[in-house]
Amino acid sequence: MKELPTQVHTMAHCFTPTIAELDDVDTVSITMKFSSGAIASLDLSRLSTYGYDQRTEVYGSKGMLMNHNTSPTGLRHSNSNGETAQPMYYSFPQRYAASYRGELVHFLNLIQGLEEPRIVKKDTLLSSHIAEACEESHRTGQAVSLSYDHLMTSPSAHEKGAVTEAGSVAMEQDTKAAATA
Repeated sequence: MKELPTQVHTMAHCFTPTIAELDDVDTVSITMKFSSGAIASLDLSRLSTYGYDQRTEVYGSKGMLMNHNTSPTGLRHSNSNGETAQPMYYSFPQRYAASYRGELVHFLNLIQGLEEPRIVKKDTLLSSHIAEACEESHRTGQAVSLSYDHLMTSPSAHEKGAVTEAGSVAMEQDTKAAATA
């Protein structure tokens, strides 16, 4: 899409007393509007009894993309009684083991100067700005319009710095240790 939301509206509630005591919520719905007219809807809940539900569906004029919950095999059995499947992966470490390894390798390559950052300061600032607007909308009950002018002039996140010889040697040792883990 390559555009940022211009407006967000958040509705949320907490059904879990221990979470409510922390002034937090367990069920959230966020609507985002974009300058092109596109609308995104995000639904979040900590109350999924069958595991950590993460699905993505994107609809557009040229088709649809779907990414459903992952399970160890993806095998489903259908018969006259309905459909059964293996339980989905329950936790972040189970679902994202390959991604976490990729992040660690990327981090080690960054420190050694072999790669440029995939995420820069501006990306983090933009994400935080949107998240803060969603929080404000939840607290006020009103839609919040977003402007990014003050963030678009931020300096780039990465400025090349010198890596000491001692740091390089320590990193090589850490890389070998991580590779054998």
